Amino acid sequence: KGLADAAKKLIGANENKLEAQADLLAVGTRVRHAYFGAGQIIDVKPSASVYIIKFDKLPATRQIVFGTKLDLA
Repeated sequence: KGLADAAKKLIGANENKLEAQADLLAVGTRVRHAYFGAGQIIDVKPSASVYIIKFDKLPATRQIVFGTKLDLA
């Protein structure tokens, strides 16, 4: 029974991850961050739970954690 419970827990966690990934913004999406301003998503790293965003006014890209408030620009 312990192995079956562990498997159910793992499956549930993976299903939650898949549902969360379905809501991710796509590469190429223009966004606005409260501090960094407008930018474009250039990569999505689900394994690290971050977007890689090139903000218009910054010379380097920034990693922004999933769940951070980003408005569509």
